[in-house]
This record gives sequence, structure tokens and C-alpha cells, in this order.
Amino acid sequence: MALSRLVRRQKKTVSAKELIEQAMRQVIGETAPMNPDDWIRISSVGGICPREEVLRFRLNVPRTRGIDPNLGLTFEFGHGIHWLMQNRVMAATGTIVGSWRCTWCGEVYGSMKEGLVPRPDKCVRCGGTAGETQRTNNRPSLSARSESFVFVEEWLGNAEYMVGGSPDGYMVDGDPFNFTINDLIILEFKSASDSNYVKYEKAPDFMHVIQCQCYMWLTGFRRAKIIYVNKGKFGMDGIAEHDIVYDPETVSMVQKAVSEIRAGLAGGPVPPIVACDSSKCPRANACDVSKPCFSGEFR
Repeated sequence: MALSRLVRRQKKTVSAKELIEQAMRQVIGETAPMNPDDWIRISSVGGICPREEVLRFRLNVPRTRGIDPNLGLTFEFGHGIHWLMQNRVMAATGTIVGSWRCTWCGEVYGSMKEGLVPRPDKCVRCGGTAGETQRTNNRPSLSARSESFVFVEEWLGNAEYMVGGSPDGYMVDGDPFNFTINDLIILEFKSASDSNYVKYEKAPDFMHVIQCQCYMWLTGFRRAKIIYVNKGKFGMDGIAEHDIVYDPETVSMVQKAVSEIRAGLAGGPVPPIVACDSSKCPRANACDVSKPCFSGEFR
């Protein structure tokens, strides 16, 4: 009773909620149009409009972007799910391979160039160990270097098309210490709201499929898996997965779209209208270059 009165008597201090809101708020600003030296992120390829990018560059129309606290926090939940799956859940299964960095000394184990490896049990340089904090008599061991390894999302790119990105992980269908390229599966972890999860449970999002196709193109792997996590559903009922196989036709379409952008930025023809059905469709209404796009000036 005395403790409860003490808690009630505490004066209001700085609001943690206000600090979180401040941290999540990003000022709306302008970003310059894509230029010939810019690389394209794999995560944006599925929704890109080649004609829009070229017209923005030709007409020097910047893109206004901003992330409010609500959307910012949503993104951070997604980042948290990535970390959870990479470093705790999938790492514990022993099936996820990749590049791992020791958080105590910085030593890195495995890479796309040198070979992907499962999470190490121990750092040979500093003695750090994987897994949770060691305890003696139910007390954390202050000298133990536990929870030592974090998954490193390596960046992959293609210099010809100037596209690149970082897959969320790689899974081995077999022995993680003895595998071939045919045993490797690209992993993409996605968080979802209740409303979106209903759709994703039935079929993967088109943009996520394109993302996986691009990563399979860049790595040479021929299988991928998209794992959706419903933030509003309890336990395993909130997890859905979809297997994706490499489709050269889809990759060719991506390469064609990127090539059209590169040619247009270099002074070549403006790409044709393909993303919009008409000047009154939702995408066209939200596009900053919709009027010149449909004006007939750019053929």
C-alpha cells in the first residue's frame, strides 16, 4: 500500500512517448530526381515507373518525401522483426547462413565472396560466445561475452544495370556446413498489418516477388522464401510463408525497365506509358509529372 502511494505521488517528468514521437519524426523535404550516376535500390524496383523517373530528370522535378511518427514507428517494427528473425529465431535453428560480426571485437565470419557460414559458436579472436547471457546461480556472468554475433546484411549489386540491395538472409535446405548453391534459399522477412496480412496470407505482394527475383538474379540462387509476420496476431497464427522460384522472364522485364531508365537519363527516348491506365488513375493523380506525361509532348 505504501509503495502504491509513493508511485502515485511522483511528479510528471519528461514524456517518453513525446521523445519517441520526436525520434520518429522526419522533416518533409525534397530529394533530387534520379541522375545517370545513381544506383536503383532493389526494394524499389517493383514499383518504379521508368517514364516518371526520366521525366523527373528531364524536367528537374524533385520528389517530396516525408515520414510521420506513425509510419516511422511502423518501419522500425519491421526492422525489429528483421533483427529478431536473423539473430534469434532463425539463427537458433542453425539453418541461416551468411556473414556474422562479433559485437565485442568486430571480427567478421563469412561473406558472399569467401563463403556463407552458420552463426559461429565462439569468436576465435576474443572468446565471445553465441546465445543468451550465461548465468551462475541465476545471476548474469559479468565476465562472459555472450550474445556476440549479429547477422550482416551484405550489399549486392550489378554494375551494368546499377541496381543493388541487401537480402535479409540465406537459408540452407540441408547441411549448413556442407551445401551447394542449389541448396541455398534467399530469405525476405516482411511485417504486415491485419488488413494487409489477409492478402499476403493468400499470395505474396507483387513488389516483394520482384525483390526476390532480383536477388536471385544477383546471387545465382534459384529459390527464395518470403515470410510475413502479422504484428497484430498472436504467435504462429501470424506467420505466413511463400516459396518463390527463379523466373528468367520476370528478370528480363526488370532489366528492360532499368535499361529504359538508363537510356532516358542519358538523352535517349522517353519510356512509354505502362504504369498508368489513364491520366485519371490513382497513380497518375499522385504523380508530379502526370500532366507532361499525358500531354503528348513526350512520345
